[in-house]
Amino acid sequence: MLRSEVAVMRLHSQSRKQNSGLSLVETLVALVVGCLVGAVMLEGFRIQMVMQKQSLQQMREKLWRDRALERIAEDVASLSTTANSTTPAAATGACRLDGHTAVLQLNRKTPPDIIYTVGPAPNRSWRGTVLVRCAPDPSAGGAATARVLIDGLASLKQELSDLR
Repeated sequence: MLRSEVAVMRLHSQSRKQNSGLSLVETLVALVVGCLVGAVMLEGFRIQMVMQKQSLQQMREKLWRDRALERIAEDVASLSTTANSTTPAAATGACRLDGHTAVLQLNRKTPPDIIYTVGPAPNRSWRGTVLVRCAPDPSAGGAATARVLIDGLASLKQELSDLR
């Protein structure tokens, strides 16, 4: 009988070892692996957010470029003559934009003409080189006003040259 009781005790002790759970070393290894997986997932999420922000910025810039091109096409379609000029006509016109170079001048039947210029930003709220439209503004009684159409032209030029 004693032997049977010893055998039963051995079975119970073996089943306790199997059900005793994880050791400290196993728990620490699992914790380290879990932290590494979590860190990789967080880095992937951060990279995805940065890429999404860049994509959104590019879409916004493309929208502004498309609007500017539509505005130029409307101006060209509505006028009779076009004069390409590299002289700073805007500096002598109603819109004084020192340091800007005229890239397109649209001659109207009645002054003021519509002039598109490229140059430094008029204030710090714009990024880098800007495209400015100097044209009559109906809300200003027909007087010529300067409006920035696209900013960041230098970065756009760099991006285009990088694509080539």
